[in-house]
Amino acid sequence: MKRYIYLFRHGETDANKNDIYQGKRVNPPLNEKGKMQVRFLAEFMATNYPKISTVVFSPALRTLQTAIEVARCVNARIVVENNLHEIDHGDWEGKTSEEIGIEYPELSKKWWNGVNPLEIEFPNGEKIKDAIKRVRTAFFETLEKHQDEHLAISAHGGTNSIILGEILGAQNFRSIGQSNTALNIIRQKNGIFRVKLMNGTAHLLKSIKSTS
Repeated sequence: MKRYIYLFRHGETDANKNDIYQGKRVNPPLNEKGKMQVRFLAEFMATNYPKISTVVFSPALRTLQTAIEVARCVNARIVVENNLHEIDHGDWEGKTSEEIGIEYPELSKKWWNGVNPLEIEFPNGEKIKDAIKRVRTAFFETLEKHQDEHLAISAHGGTNSIILGEILGAQNFRSIGQSNTALNIIRQKNGIFRVKLMNGTAHLLKSIKSTS
């Protein structure tokens, strides 16, 4: 059996634009730029990967909006998977990186340096070890639920990096970047996974041309 999983990040929100941690608890919609990014992603998917049958999304407004547009363009159904939500950053959420750096200087340095992310536990939030276990389990359970289907997954920067890190055997998922609406393509063949594209943003070239 061979199939493809199309894993992408949601479009831009005002929290992304203003460097505010949104994580699990802060739930903003896409801003106008984010809506445009998603429209270009959806058109790109419909042109190049039209066989997607299901778009799975995390329980966040920004991933739902992204999933709806992609599903509309490829004529797929949408299904929520609650445990694909972003890392719960606890008390950091709703605050800018500058504010976090002042309030939590040691913890923020450890997180931003990304040297030992497994040691991180966010104040009143999630332990990274728990987040990795949650996302890994949700991803493989999703694949099991939708066997023999070409899947798309609308999720988050942290969620996607954990999934890609798991497949690549990366010791540090923090080294994997994810832009807004970044596309990752994973081939699954006979139980073996291969990353065919990571952090793809070719669809956004249309956005650059349209605003230049």
